[in-house]
Amino acid sequence: MKIGLALAGGGSLGSYQVGVLKYLKEKNWHFDVITGTSVGAINGALVVTNEVEKLEKLWLEIDSDKIMTDGINLNKTLFTELDVDNILKILKTFGTLKGAKNGPFKELCKKYIDPVKVQNSNSEFGTICVEFPKFIEKQINMKQINSDLVLPFIFASSACYPIFPIEKIGNKKYVDGFYKNNLPIDFCFSLGADKVIAIDLGMFGTKPQNSYLLDLPNVIYIRPKVNLGSFMDFTPDIIKKNMIRGYNDAKKQFKEFNGYVFTFYKNENFDNLAKKFIQYLVTNLNDENRVLMKYLNESINKQTYPTLDEVDYLLFVLEYMGNRYEFDDSIVYDYQEFIEKVYNIAKEDEAKSIIIHTKSKVRSIYQKFLNNKEEETIDELESSHKMFKLFNIIYTLFKEEKKLFK
Repeated sequence: MKIGLALAGGGSLGSYQVGVLKYLKEKNWHFDVITGTSVGAINGALVVTNEVEKLEKLWLEIDSDKIMTDGINLNKTLFTELDVDNILKILKTFGTLKGAKNGPFKELCKKYIDPVKVQNSNSEFGTICVEFPKFIEKQINMKQINSDLVLPFIFASSACYPIFPIEKIGNKKYVDGFYKNNLPIDFCFSLGADKVIAIDLGMFGTKPQNSYLLDLPNVIYIRPKVNLGSFMDFTPDIIKKNMIRGYNDAKKQFKEFNGYVFTFYKNENFDNLAKKFIQYLVTNLNDENRVLMKYLNESINKQTYPTLDEVDYLLFVLEYMGNRYEFDDSIVYDYQEFIEKVYNIAKEDEAKSIIIHTKSKVRSIYQKFLNNKEEETIDELESSHKMFKLFNIIYTLFKEEKKLFK
C-alpha cells in the first residue's frame, strides 16, 4: 500500500503541520507520495527528502524579515497598536499592487531546499499553482520537470497575490495554488497513493476545495480545532505554539492523548470517571437531571466529534469550562489538575451566575439597551448555569473517585 501526504496552504500557519510531521516522523511513517499547496509545498519539499528536523529548524528561524523586505506581521497588534512608524512600514511594504518584496523568503527556501535531493527522492512529489490571469489550476509533478524549475514552482505555488508578487516562469505567470486547490488530496491519489493523511490549516475557517474527499475511509484528516491566528503572523512565539498544537493534535488523532480543543494525558481513571458521570445521569433521573441530560445531548450532537462515547460527554463539559476560563489549549493537562483548576475558578463564578440567572427574564426587554460588556443574554446565562450544574456532578464524582485511588 502506498501512503500519501497532502499538505494545505496557509502561510505562517504552516508551522502547525511541522508539529504533526514531527509526530509522524517519531512514529516512523514513510510517505510514498507527497503533495502540497503554497506553504504545504515548502513543507512537503523537506518531507520528500526525509528532513523533518531540518524543516523544524527552518520554522524556528523564520520571522517577518525572513519572508519579505521591511517585514511586518499582519495580526491584531498591528492595528491595535498602530502608530506613525507602523503606518509608514505598511505603506512601504504593501504600498503597490506588485506585492511585497519576497526576496528574503526565496533565499530562505534556497538555504533549506535542495532541488537535486527532491528529484532523487524515492517519493513522488507534486505541487499546485494557478496560471494567471486565466486562473487555471496547474498540477506540477516535481519529478517530471528540470531540477532548476523545482524552486520556481514552489515559489509559484506560494505566490499569494496580491500580498506577494506574481511568479513568472518562462512566458507564463502563476499565483498561489490555494485559489483552486488548497489541500491537494486528489492530486495525491492521482500520483499513486492508496491512503492519504491530509493536514489542513483551517485558513479563513473554511473547508478546502474537493472537501467530499475528506469523508473517504482511506483519508485521515487532521485539522486544528482552534483558530491558529493570522496567516501572515510570523511572530516566533506564535510559530512555536502552533507547532505544539499540531504535535498534540496528531497524538489525539492517533489516540495517544484525549481531548479535542484541549489535550489530556490518557488515564484509565479518566475513562472510569466518564462512565460514572453518564451512569449517574441515567440512574438519577429527577427533573433537574432530565433537563441536564437533554441539554448535554443537544449540545454535544451539534459537534463534529469522530466518535461519541462516555469520554466525549465528559470532555465536552470539561472543555466548555476550559474555554470559558480561557485556559491555554497548547498545554497537555493531567485531568485531575484540570478539574481542580476549573473548580477553584468556578466557585466564585458560579455564585455570580446563579444570582444573575434568578433575575426576572423581564430584563431581556431592556437587555439591548445595556452597554455593560459583562452583561450576558438570558440564553447564555441558562447555558452556563446548566454547564455549571453538570461540572458540579463531575466534580462530586471526581472527589469520590479520588479517595479510591489515593
